[in-house]
Amino acid sequence: MKKNNKVLYSFKKALKVIYSCENEIQLAVAKKFCSNFLTFYSKYVGDNKYQATALVAKAYNRLIDRHNFMKKTFKKVG
Repeated sequence: MKKNNKVLYSFKKALKVIYSCENEIQLAVAKKFCSNFLTFYSKYVGDNKYQATALVAKAYNRLIDRHNFMKKTFKKVG
């Protein structure tokens, strides 16, 4: 499997994790999953910074956007 396919597969998996959250505790775990996505598919350059390809960076930003959206929905409901 090509690396881009692996990135897309992991991205879809992370979206499923985010959308399956039923409370804020699960959402916190989903955020860690998103962080692990970035660390796994990027290169550590020091001082808690990572260098990622455009695809990985765009996917990570989308994951964080979805996470923040879900966080807002929990605050409105709860």
